[in-house]
Order: sequence, then structure tokens, then C-alpha cells
Amino acid sequence: MLKVTGRDVAEAEYAAQITDGSWTLMGDDLAAAASTAVTLRATANLSDRSGEVLRFVAKHPAGVRAGDVAKSSTCRRRRPVSGQPSGSVAASDESLLSLLET
Repeated sequence: MLKVTGRDVAEAEYAAQITDGSWTLMGDDLAAAASTAVTLRATANLSDRSGEVLRFVAKHPAGVRAGDVAKSSTCRRRRPVSGQPSGSVAASDESLLSLLET
């Protein structure tokens, strides 16, 4: 993360990475890097699966239904749940998805 503060600049935070000793923004422009920074900060302490759900929801600012998240190819379960076909939503996933319905 690259945090910009100062008296003569707007405070902002941008996602950046270091490659071969050079700083590179994680995005095509400052707005994209700022958006990536928000997503990275929001998903910092989440599991991979929860992070996928949050990123999916963030891509749909008008909102999504739990069923939309469950059907999303990015949020589908990668391994079958015991007794369920591949790609189905398990009980533990339903409790996470119910948070999105409110």
C-alpha cells in the first residue's frame, strides 16, 4: 500500500507492488489502484472464499442476491462437498451468503 498524505494533496491510498526494485501501481491508473487498495484492505483478514464473495459483491454496486453469488463462477466451490455435487452451496456457505441478503 502506498499512502499519500500532505498539506497540499488529497489524502489517498493506492495499491502498489515492488517488482525488481521498482514500484508499480496495481491498476491502470490512480483510480484503479485506489479501488484495488480498498479491496485489499477489506479482504486482508478474510479467507480466500470470503474474499472471493466480497470481490464479487464489490463488482456489482447496484447489489446482488445470494443466489447470484452462489451461481457466480468466481465464487463456486472448487471441490465437492461430501454428498453434494460439485459447485453446490454448502450449509456453511449459505450462512455467509445470508449476510448478503440483508
